[in-house]
Amino acid sequence: MNRGIHFVVNTTHFYFTKKANYLSQYGHRPYNIHPGSREPYLSADKALVLATLAFILGLKDPYTEGHVRRVAVYAGRLAARLGLHPDEVNDIRLGGLLHDVGKIGLSDRIFRHKEVSLSKQMTAEVRRHPYIGRAILKQFKFPPHVLDYVLYHHERIDGSGYPCGLKADQIPLGAKIISVADCFDAIVTDRPYQKGKGLTEALATLEHLSGKFLCPDIVDIFSAEILAHGKIGALPKKHYALRLSLDTKDHQFGRKNTTCEH
Repeated sequence: MNRGIHFVVNTTHFYFTKKANYLSQYGHRPYNIHPGSREPYLSADKALVLATLAFILGLKDPYTEGHVRRVAVYAGRLAARLGLHPDEVNDIRLGGLLHDVGKIGLSDRIFRHKEVSLSKQMTAEVRRHPYIGRAILKQFKFPPHVLDYVLYHHERIDGSGYPCGLKADQIPLGAKIISVADCFDAIVTDRPYQKGKGLTEALATLEHLSGKFLCPDIVDIFSAEILAHGKIGALPKKHYALRLSLDTKDHQFGRKNTTCEH
């Protein structure tokens, strides 16, 4: 484990230990993210790890902190529309929330140069974030399939993705779902180097990426979900930090790039 990951893990343990002691003192119990699960999904300690990682990520990059929250909601909506078991929906939503956590380990120069094209060296560093994310989460014993979703969310159907160059059926379903949600949010939100697109243009862009980069069946179902229920609104941080109740019926819809490379 490199020095950056050591720092993240040690820092997270510091916050987590203090808050875990507080919660145990006042008798907080595990809870579900999604109604209908077999059992409480996230224990209080895992929830605190998530809250702390989100806090650290927000310090590094406020855009990414909001992005992962939205991706978690979109991925959960898509997984539910696909008819997956509530426990799978939970895992995919969790993978969406954690998919960019590896950016915590990137150097500050990456976040200082958002307005310009990254150099080859910087691009290579950004492409390490799935590996870094998996390494961080492995230290906290998150489920192996959730780690796979984090590791493979930038893989592409034609094998042109990273970090492993997986193709089609080699890519886990959860990673394919998160990839579509990730791309959509990147397309419709404003970023320093790119203005967000409207809904019609965004869905057309997804259709253009379908078959080469994204799974066509998943894109079709996601488009139907968005046309039926719309984009998500801005959600309060506290909704995610400890409650993590991401059932989409609770959310207000309607919010305001073309690339999914980030």
